[in-house]
Amino acid sequence: MKDRPAKWNATAAYRLGVYWQGVGDFERAEAAYQSVLSDINRHAPTLFNLSVTQIRLGQPNRALRTMDTLADVTDCGIPAEAKEKKSEKWSAIGCSVAYNRALAWHYRNDNERAKAWSLALASRVLTPRDGSVAWTKSTREEKRTLERLTWSALMLHASISVPNLERSVL
Repeated sequence: MKDRPAKWNATAAYRLGVYWQGVGDFERAEAAYQSVLSDINRHAPTLFNLSVTQIRLGQPNRALRTMDTLADVTDCGIPAEAKEKKSEKWSAIGCSVAYNRALAWHYRNDNERAKAWSLALASRVLTPRDGSVAWTKSTREEKRTLERLTWSALMLHASISVPNLERSVL
């Protein structure tokens, strides 16, 4: 019974964070998510939402550290490194984290790292749907998430890659 108030407070703070994030008040969302983490420091949904909020607040370094923590506390296919060969094992949430990592590195003006993440993500979401390992092991919900993420992932990769091409290549 001793943990119950902490869990109740954390649940309420998480719901507030989701609300504030949804209406675009990222400062309040961040404060709510930090409140959750003070009670439950390994709560993956909070860590994920906090990293998104930190990106929206223009804090890519903090977002990257939060995503590192997220990768450490989970073992459900959330990538810690951008490796194209391992991307086929990324879960749908792992793909979302990869997207956010690419975005954060891009905002830090480290386009090599951003490009590595966006390329690995593009490779993952474009894996053939013909019975390949990456798609057949996915649940229906994961498949829907991956399908929704496909165009965003490709546009992100293009926006990171194309501006960095040399004029002679264009």
